[in-house]
Amino acid sequence: FRKIDLPLSMPGVLIGSLLVFVLSVGAISEAKILGGQKVVTIASDIESEFTYAQNWPLGSALSTLFIALTTVVVFFALGRFDLEKLLGKKPSE
Repeated sequence: FRKIDLPLSMPGVLIGSLLVFVLSVGAISEAKILGGQKVVTIASDIESEFTYAQNWPLGSALSTLFIALTTVVVFFALGRFDLEKLLGKKPSE
């Protein structure tokens, strides 16, 4: 398993993990359904700043910070792994 299956499935695992991460950071409705008003996530806090508090500058700042943080995490994950080697386009040395 470790010599054949795992190296062949690593591109799918990596890309799948990134897709799940990016989709889950913005999930507002799922957090509200599962946790009610007691659960506060960054996405729901941004929504409340725009809609209920009418504090557009703070909502914009939180949104920009959240997008920048998500971008840094995604680029870190993509830079951490050699995608060409994982996809089999470059022979391993």
